[in-house]
Amino acid sequence: GTYTLKVTDGTSETALETKKVTIYDSYETTSDNIKYVCQSGTKKAKVIGNALPSDSPADVSIPPSFTYSGNTYTVTEIADGAFYGCTSMASLTIPSTVESIGDYAVYYCFRLTELNIPEGVKHIGEGAFKYCYYLKTLSLPSTLQSIGDYAFAYDGDLQTVLSAMACPCAIDRSVFIVEEKVNGETVEGFSKASLFIPDGKKGVYTAANVWKDFPEIYQGEIKETTQNGITYTYMTGENVAFVKKGDEAALANKDVVIPSTISIDGKTCYVKKITDEAFYQVYD
Repeated sequence: GTYTLKVTDGTSETALETKKVTIYDSYETTSDNIKYVCQSGTKKAKVIGNALPSDSPADVSIPPSFTYSGNTYTVTEIADGAFYGCTSMASLTIPSTVESIGDYAVYYCFRLTELNIPEGVKHIGEGAFKYCYYLKTLSLPSTLQSIGDYAFAYDGDLQTVLSAMACPCAIDRSVFIVEEKVNGETVEGFSKASLFIPDGKKGVYTAANVWKDFPEIYQGEIKETTQNGITYTYMTGENVAFVKKGDEAALANKDVVIPSTISIDGKTCYVKKITDEAFYQVYD
């Protein structure tokens, strides 16, 4: 309903200001082991918790909308701590309707290995994906406006950060800190992941605090090419390529030779890295 809010100085009933305030009814519901709170007036919903089993891995897919009591609600938010310590979460699909991911929303979900933050998300809260130890690939959308402190802290296996932001948002160094060993002691260091950014934006990122600290920054559209049974990934704005995968059938009973350079569309690219599991299960 709509109510009149009267603001006073606390010593009398005289109103200093009056405002019309609308208060909507809210309802809680659970669907596919995800808990929501729905707001009747706005027809919006946010994820507030989960009822996922703790004894087996689970693929979690948040729908863009759902129907409750005859009304359709759009999911626009993942609340603080919604999946806190959800160690059974093996994957997480976030819809593009979500605009905000709360503090510690997916904290200590260490089974996650890949995470795509979709276009539409504007805010990622403090510690949102902290201690997702085995996260290897992270994609950030162009719509992102803020990332809270420690959002991806101690995600020690992180190898690839894909940023679609033309101008990176300001962040604290804690967002990507990791633990590392120095002379036998555990100290805080910075992520060793490679950062991939839009073409023509390397100057922007190398001038931006924290973002410039990534050890490798590559620009351009990521594409693939297959040559002599080996699939490579490369960036249109760079002259380097990575070995992504060997084809089992094409390489069977052959000596595999990885060249130092390959030619792509007339451009020489230096083969710089062999990615994890590139030749996994490629047998003689």
